[in-house]
Amino acid sequence: MKIRVIVFLFVFFVLVPVALAQTGGQESPGGTPETPVNGPALKLDTPVSVPLSGTTPVNLTYKTTGNETVSVSARSLESEGVLDPTLSVLDPSGATLASNDDHSGDAAGLTPRDSLIEGLTLTDAGRYIVQVAATDPNASGNVEILVSSGSAAATEAQPSDQTAAQSSSPGTNLSISDTVPPNSPYTTTFQAKEGDVVTITVKATDNQLDPKVSLLDSSGAEVASNDDSTDPSLGPYDSQIPDFTIPKTDTYTISISGFAGIGGTFDLTVVPGGSSVPNTNPTPQPANPTDIPAPTTQVIQGSVKEGDIYTYDLQVNAGDVYTITVQSTTQDFDPVVSIYLDNKYVIDNDDYSSSDPTLQSTDSRIYDWIFQEAGKYEIDVRGYQSKAGSFTLTLDPVATGAPTGLPDEHVELGSVKSGDTYSYNFDAKEGDWVTITVRSLSTGFDPYVSLLSADGTVLLNNDNNGTSADYAYYDALIRNYYISATGKYTIEVTSASDTGGSFGLTIGTVRPG
Repeated sequence: MKIRVIVFLFVFFVLVPVALAQTGGQESPGGTPETPVNGPALKLDTPVSVPLSGTTPVNLTYKTTGNETVSVSARSLESEGVLDPTLSVLDPSGATLASNDDHSGDAAGLTPRDSLIEGLTLTDAGRYIVQVAATDPNASGNVEILVSSGSAAATEAQPSDQTAAQSSSPGTNLSISDTVPPNSPYTTTFQAKEGDVVTITVKATDNQLDPKVSLLDSSGAEVASNDDSTDPSLGPYDSQIPDFTIPKTDTYTISISGFAGIGGTFDLTVVPGGSSVPNTNPTPQPANPTDIPAPTTQVIQGSVKEGDIYTYDLQVNAGDVYTITVQSTTQDFDPVVSIYLDNKYVIDNDDYSSSDPTLQSTDSRIYDWIFQEAGKYEIDVRGYQSKAGSFTLTLDPVATGAPTGLPDEHVELGSVKSGDTYSYNFDAKEGDWVTITVRSLSTGFDPYVSLLSADGTVLLNNDNNGTSADYAYYDALIRNYYISATGKYTIEVTSASDTGGSFGLTIGTVRPG
């Protein structure tokens, strides 16, 4: 983690801090001292990659409201024979509910040595432990953990070739995990009848692939396509053709290609009907971010025991904007902060990496988060690798009435040599909320991004985004920067390490009105 001495000018007015008492209390993460949490939180239908080293278990958490049936899989991301994962699910008290080493079914995307716990009912509300380890004490490598609804689809895994044949009706779910080869599309087929409604989703699973999905009829004509989906449950580079009505009975081809010819791994699903959620939360009228509303800044002193989670409840309206910061007050304590709504994961942060001199490299911050809907949110604080410690939790209200919804995005492909700087200029209007993402497309390249005003002043910068959602840890992210003056702005990308590389630069703008 690198801290750069860069002039950091960021005007932020804070009203009188008020120390408030904890309202949410502490609660167990679902484990015990014998099974401390040392892995990230899991969310439904979102694969998470974790490193394994021998038989030492990695304990991840999954939070549920209870009476939920799920399937849990552990898929080796290494070459065949390198890693044999074993999988267990423990209830909130630490008792083992189910275990599996080598699954014997034909679930899509899994090899015989991968592990699968299928159709497991989580009866009680709380946090469950998903425990994974290698069976060989000398083995190491990465494994992908996935929690999905209900029972896993028992469909034959597709061959690892750029073209796969699959004959299916959209009345039955189609699920494929495979690879897009470099500079060439991956294709698979399915049969559908006129009037059928399907949703086709492609999720990248390797932090490298930026997929584009196209649907072609038997003549080769494209009938639908999508590059970057607007579904908030997907990553910003994932693709989805939602609620598509089949125009005629035919055999259709799904073609998946990588942005700029860059290949990678993916999960493809074709499900009957739609998966989009209607917008029941209209965008409120915007307010000036300098008009900070009541309540004022909240400063809470807290602590966690080993394996525990501290919880604070925050009631907000749609369009409220907060910066949430957790600073360690105990030596060697590395805090992690997460946000949940109705027990559903929203966002998290481990290490907020910028040149802000008030933060240590391991402190956490969720910067200028725009809450998309009203409700009582749960702010969770825990120690990295389940360690104990004390901290200061600061909740800074930034604005009310910010525009909600997904941003309009513009993508540029760039590269930089070690020691050099890539610059990109763009125009922004007063009232815009701008998110800038730099996603590494080269192995070993660690990007560093800065946002500059027209006179060259560094407004904000970031090295590692530090969140487990959507981006790789070492990708750089400036989230929801408020534009206070119409004009030209500059984005600079450099290497935080000694190597250069290529990257995808995404500028997302949420504009009032």
